[in-house]
Amino acid sequence: MTRKGHRDVAALLLEHNANVNAADDDQRTPLHLASFTGHRDVAALLLEHNANVNATVDHQMTPLHWASLNGHRDAAALLLEHNADINATDDDQTTPLHWESFNGHRDVAALLLEHNADINATDDDQTTPLHWASFNGHRDVAALLLEHNADINATDDDQTTPLHWASFNGHRDVAALLLEHNADINATDDDQTTPLHWASFNGHRDVAALLLEHNADINATDDDQTTPLHWASFNGHRDVAALLLGTTQTSTPLLTIK
Repeated sequence: MTRKGHRDVAALLLEHNANVNAADDDQRTPLHLASFTGHRDVAALLLEHNANVNATVDHQMTPLHWASLNGHRDAAALLLEHNADINATDDDQTTPLHWESFNGHRDVAALLLEHNADINATDDDQTTPLHWASFNGHRDVAALLLEHNADINATDDDQTTPLHWASFNGHRDVAALLLEHNADINATDDDQTTPLHWASFNGHRDVAALLLEHNADINATDDDQTTPLHWASFNGHRDVAALLLGTTQTSTPLLTIK
């Protein structure tokens, strides 16, 4: 009933002493389900009857995680009014702000930041909300995070930065935003690959061109001494290889371009 938003039925059940914190096999409570589906009125009713606002499911996600995951701002605001733990972490150490950033729900992300969510919280892989927004190309969320002083050069377990992730997935608008905020254009990960390596590897010409406009090291070498041109050639990205060859400082020998 709580998942489908039947407030009147839920109220009747509570009047007859239904267990407001009853959990199913996955440890989901009625408040989890109401939050997941965005039924604020039902969530409010449950909270009036002392539902546990920080109850956790098997993966340690709270109702606020679930409201955030699906972008239900009104439900999230209600939970915060009832002292939901804004920085609660699940089994992967992800916070509600991580999920907002991953799914691109700017309005809920703004709400969480207004309530002092940890903007540089890290999950098990040491990725931040800005990493997640950059990975999925959510420019508006990334901009919001940067306005609140997110660490633009934060590194995860592999020493990759948000700019690496934006470059890898070809999100030029996010990469441009990060560069406007002085992201380290030649940052290297554990394998000594740069954002230009990543853009070249996946054939993202527009991103590669942007990085070159900002003076990316065109002949940077990774642990195997491979350059961006090696990767563009190996994967058959002729347009990226042509771009790199058209830059006068390129000195890497051409290998396998087709």
